[in-house]
Amino acid sequence: TYQKTKQKLDKLLQKNKIDYSYSSRFFDVSRLIQEQKYNSAIYELNALIFEGFNVSKCNELLGDIALKQEKPAKNIAQYYKIALQNDKDNYSVLFKLSKLYFRENKNIIAIEYLKQAIDKTNDCDVLDEIKSLILNNIKPKSAYEANNLYEALGSVCTKLGLKEDSFEAYSKAIIINQDDIYLKYHLSGLLFEDNQNKHAIALFDSILKTNPKDLQIKALKAKGETWLEAVS
Repeated sequence: TYQKTKQKLDKLLQKNKIDYSYSSRFFDVSRLIQEQKYNSAIYELNALIFEGFNVSKCNELLGDIALKQEKPAKNIAQYYKIALQNDKDNYSVLFKLSKLYFRENKNIIAIEYLKQAIDKTNDCDVLDEIKSLILNNIKPKSAYEANNLYEALGSVCTKLGLKEDSFEAYSKAIIINQDDIYLKYHLSGLLFEDNQNKHAIALFDSILKTNPKDLQIKALKAKGETWLEAVS
């Protein structure tokens, strides 16, 4: 019976030249959400998921609807996490999870999702939004959170081509956590690539004032001083 009904429907759609492709149905879902016809959108999204069409994006939209309907955070997160299971590179979902957990004051897990979103995308609009979020809407509760937020901000600014802002953010992150060897090397690499050896040496001096036994920083400073002597 199902097959006969479906055949009749397909003939009707073909006869009237109605586009009932997956992509067309998915586009209609976006329209339904804009019109706040959430129940219809949910029904169609679940049908598309059952038929295996763009499972990650469909679950992302289900999460968006749950958010608009002010469902509990755990219900919203469940949709987004299913979306990630089907597409680990879905940076849009990573960013949405980050904002959700920031809203719930779960900053540490929110920062982890935020850093993953930054790593996965080069979308300037998304990166600008993340930059604004960090600068204007997030208040770190600890030195650990502040260090990681500055590191995330540095990554965003690097991708946006804002070198000075990137250097400033990374420098603040290092001053907060002087044991972060990876970040030290990362920043020094950026400075040396940009021929900002004097800037690097000044940064190293400021770190050595509070941590004079840091052998890695001493070695990097010596490298910069050697380069400066060679070009002077």
